[in-house]
Amino acid sequence: ILKTYGYEHILTLNNLEKIGLLKLQTSSRNNYPTIRKTLKLWMEDANEQNPNDISYVYSGYAPLSIRLTQLLARPGWRSIEEVLKMLPGPHFEERQQLPGGLHKKRKE
Repeated sequence: ILKTYGYEHILTLNNLEKIGLLKLQTSSRNNYPTIRKTLKLWMEDANEQNPNDISYVYSGYAPLSIRLTQLLARPGWRSIEEVLKMLPGPHFEERQQLPGGLHKKRKE
């Protein structure tokens, strides 16, 4: 980043590290290839005539925040639980109870 954009950004990078948005990679294992592949962050074959994926907007890249939102919004998101553990920071599950009048009635 410094070679590309200049050393005047060293203070910005330092501040991002202080507030926790950047972290020094302490392990020798790089999890990014696994995360990229599992969450399909790079799409080589984005359909330009009939775009049907967010990666079209970002020239083939789908932002991690958008992919996580897409996956967590549908059933079966537990299949990516191992990938969630690779991401920095805590993760948790919180369930909200539906009010009594909103429960689906079963057909018997």
